[in-house]
Formats: sequence, structure tokens, C-alpha cells
Amino acid sequence: MSLAIDHTLYCDRPGCRAELHLTGTHTAAAARTVAYRDHGWSTRSGDRCPSHNTRKDGRP
Repeated sequence: MSLAIDHTLYCDRPGCRAELHLTGTHTAAAARTVAYRDHGWSTRSGDRCPSHNTRKDGRP
């Protein structure tokens, strides 16, 4: 038996409806790492989509 764990991140900016679906990330922390590294999301001080990512300096 295998277990697939899905995570969905929603942008925390008010009024933004962006979401990111991730499959195969086993923990929420791993999902946030993948979101930042591979998809341009900011994961510090809330989850922010690439359009609202204020941390463009290479750190999550």
C-alpha cells in the first residue's frame, strides 16, 4: 500500500485567489520548500504567490 499526500498552498494576500497544489510532499514544511524552490512562492511571514512575493532576494 502506498500513501500519496497532497498539499495545497493558498496565497495569504487579501483578495488573492492563487493556489498551488503539490503532490508527493510528505510534510507541510517540505511542501513549502518545494513551493519556494520550484514555483517562486514566498513562505516567510505567510505564503505568498509569485505575484505577491516580496522576497525576491533568493531567500524563502
